[in-house]
Amino acid sequence: MGTPSFLESTDPDIYVLRTRAAGPKGSLPLDAERLRSSSSGNIFGLTQNAGMGWDPKKLLGKEFLILSTQGGIRAPDGTPVALGYHTGHWEVGLLMEAAARAFSENGAVPFAAYCSDPCDGRTNGTPGMLDSLPYRNDAAMVFRRLIRSLPTCRGEIEPGDNARNADRWDELLREAFPAIRRVSQPLWAAVNERDKSDVLVACADVARMRSCRFHHLYNGKVHSAAIREDGMRIEIEAGSNGRSHEGKNRRAVG
Repeated sequence: MGTPSFLESTDPDIYVLRTRAAGPKGSLPLDAERLRSSSSGNIFGLTQNAGMGWDPKKLLGKEFLILSTQGGIRAPDGTPVALGYHTGHWEVGLLMEAAARAFSENGAVPFAAYCSDPCDGRTNGTPGMLDSLPYRNDAAMVFRRLIRSLPTCRGEIEPGDNARNADRWDELLREAFPAIRRVSQPLWAAVNERDKSDVLVACADVARMRSCRFHHLYNGKVHSAAIREDGMRIEIEAGSNGRSHEGKNRRAVG
């Protein structure tokens, strides 16, 4: 059996491999005490972080690990390069990017790792249905091992971070949202008319979109509490379209 034509290439450049490049400028933040007290793995980790391009002067920032079930491959304009198992499978990458940028802008060192998830809807009526619950146990084990594999990462996300980072998240979302009108939406027919109207209004004028601070406010039906911009909890009246019981009935939406 011959080699399939799509595996062949007449381009000689594919054999020109670059094996050397200039390394990052600077030096690792090492001193005698760190060399005595750190594990060899921690020191090796610093070399890897610098080798991936992180500024050596910032290597000692608090480390945060962002875990995700991201799947598929998304082009910068929102079009699919490779499909995920379900809608929203790659959009979580945008949220992770926003969180990572917020960490780095505040002197932290973000890491990201993934354990993708299946789609139960796709396996309905097939033996794959039996993998739904076992997957969750397997994924929990993978996430646990990913966490343990980064022993220097001990940062915590604090209450109210959703409000403090919301401006950056809003910016990214408002940049991406107009792509909805340019990309085929196969499930559009299943969206109710009210939601379609809201989406089209947001696509046409992203300034009218609610802030990520209050993403849990939905068509006036909300949870019993929300997080104010300064991180304080405020009670919200269900059906009030975001009006709070704190002082006067002011709007709590972006």
